[in-house]
Amino acid sequence: DWKAQFETDNGRKPKAADIEADPAISTVYADYMAMKRGDAPDAKKDETPAAATEETKAAEAAPAAEEKDQKKELTKKLNDWKAQFETDNGRKPKAADIEADPAISTVYADYMAMKRGDAPDAKKDETPAAPTEETKAAEAAPAAEEKDQKKELTQFETDNGRKPKAADIEADPAISTVYADYMAMKRGDAPDAKKDETPAAATEETKA
Repeated sequence: DWKAQFETDNGRKPKAADIEADPAISTVYADYMAMKRGDAPDAKKDETPAAATEETKAAEAAPAAEEKDQKKELTKKLNDWKAQFETDNGRKPKAADIEADPAISTVYADYMAMKRGDAPDAKKDETPAAPTEETKAAEAAPAAEEKDQKKELTQFETDNGRKPKAADIEADPAISTVYADYMAMKRGDAPDAKKDETPAAATEETKA
């Protein structure tokens, strides 16, 4: 199914690099190849490293709890900003609106970095590119932008072990914007028309 969808989306058969670039399918592919070699993937997953001391476990648990709290705080900031934007403008914010706001674009970058498992502190020093430059880049390389958006959408499946539903997308202020832009690009809508769209419920394509 993934291979067929890839050929439909890209007009060619997937290569090894394409599989590696998709976090969800690369895991499935690795397990498949392990079974072909006669390995036992399930057994490997249950292997436990050398017993960790209580101090080590506590040290490992601390950053995880801190990351969870930080992600919760970032989500709250994004939701509050989104609600205020809708009140002020009478519509849901789009990716361009987020990038145009220096404060919230930093929050958004940190939030997405945490979802991907990157180090948010490293991203805090990055200066968002000027909206005009981003617009030019989007027009010059729509295929690359669509690929990045698709990668962000597949992160949910990696984190939760299942495909996202419409409710999951709507509950995430960051990904709902990405989803709306991604679907608009898939339909071939013009950027100006895309700005007034409200994220639609997940289609059968997303569920599949």
